[in-house]
Amino acid sequence: MLLIAAALLANADCTPALAAIPGWDPREEQASPTPDERRSRLTFYFGVRSLDEDYWSPLHEPIALEASFEWRLPDSPFGFEVGSSIGFDESTLFGIDVSLLSFELYGGMRVTADLLEGRLRPYLGLGPTLIYADLSGESGGVTVSDDDVSFGLYARGGITWVFDGGFGVGLDYRKVFGTDVSLFGVEGDIDSDQVGLSLGFAF
Repeated sequence: MLLIAAALLANADCTPALAAIPGWDPREEQASPTPDERRSRLTFYFGVRSLDEDYWSPLHEPIALEASFEWRLPDSPFGFEVGSSIGFDESTLFGIDVSLLSFELYGGMRVTADLLEGRLRPYLGLGPTLIYADLSGESGGVTVSDDDVSFGLYARGGITWVFDGGFGVGLDYRKVFGTDVSLFGVEGDIDSDQVGLSLGFAF
């Protein structure tokens, strides 16, 4: 008889009984959004850039720190991203302490694919960018510097692994091209190739 009662209870609809419990709301029993349902992300990148060695040496491999906001259209791989970054390098050239500092603002289209139930996410991005570069040198307490601003384009590609709760880690490659700067009367560019790691959060 106990087995029969247990079987009847297991197959019964207990919602009416549960609804009678004070403070119980069946809507609270719904599962929280999966990573696939979270369309907005904040991502931080930590990488190294490679600049034109002939123009920038010995400052041609600056460290890069970057942050971006990404948003996807509902039920679509298409979206956009906006972000900013900073690059820095310093060295000594002929007894002069030289340093490069750059700031960047960018925004563009982003396409993201969902593989393995949304856990594995390869992506591509493309858009315009605005870069500020400051080159300075110091010797004997005397400092000289020059700066310039340039528009350009960027393209990026990478892959992210997303864990429960929307936290993700990945690898990222980013290329900047089409820039044009003039520092201390010498024409060049601040085009770059950047490789780095990414840490992101969905919300």
